[in-house]
Amino acid sequence: DAIAGSWRLLQRRRGHRYSLDDVATAWEAARARPAARRYLDLGCGIGSVMLMVAYKLGPAEVTGVEAQEVSIGLARENARRNGLDARLVHGDLREVRHEGTFDLITGTPPYLPPASASPSTDDQRTYARIEMRGGIEDYLGAAARVLAQGGAFVACCDARRADRALDVARAAG
Repeated sequence: DAIAGSWRLLQRRRGHRYSLDDVATAWEAARARPAARRYLDLGCGIGSVMLMVAYKLGPAEVTGVEAQEVSIGLARENARRNGLDARLVHGDLREVRHEGTFDLITGTPPYLPPASASPSTDDQRTYARIEMRGGIEDYLGAAARVLAQGGAFVACCDARRADRALDVARAAG
């Protein structure tokens, strides 16, 4: 069973690159809500999770939010080249407001606290790995504001600290 069809992804050679985290998140999201009609990808980066999930969902309203200018530019180009009609918002997921609710929301937040990791010489890589704008708590908070009743939020987080994500998820409802 293909998860991504024949789409192709543009990414910078020495920038942030999609990974197994993205594939696993997309796979679990598509399994969690295969009939979702409104889908949101928080911190969509270059659009890898968004494209994979959109491919599996078929016709759905797709929205992605990304704060980094270089990444949102690549996400827009990746969506265009692969024929995905998505609403892509350049902004901080903690501040962007959405109309209505979403059946499915995904996120692959960074999970290294700033004090525990060295920044890369490339900002795109730094923000994808290190919690410079927050971590799973911020993704859960953003998702909780717009998750439809009966919807699903699927995120990839640090397995060494799963209790952190589970505690915040319980608190967010």
